[in-house]
Amino acid sequence: MMFEVVETLLKDVDEKQTELIYQTFLNPERTHIKTWPASHKKACVLMRWVGTFFKEGVHYSEKEVNAILKTLFPDFVMLRRMAVDIGLLTRDISGTTYQKRQQP
Repeated sequence: MMFEVVETLLKDVDEKQTELIYQTFLNPERTHIKTWPASHKKACVLMRWVGTFFKEGVHYSEKEVNAILKTLFPDFVMLRRMAVDIGLLTRDISGTTYQKRQQP
């Protein structure tokens, strides 16, 4: 699954590198993303940060997911798609309910 691929990709990203990515791409208060990185690896680090805004075991409607993501970055649709694509969020078969993937 894609989630495992992303976790493998980020395995060698340490706290210092993560902090540098946060300083570069998040606003100083760390409430939203200033700019989106070109690097897929850096984008995945940011998506881990995005994941902290969702709780495991909670079912979210698309409207609720969009509301959360809109506060983080103007292109909330890209964030939602990437969250599903990398396995951060799972979507039910109808595409109307989302849930944060549980950590192993």
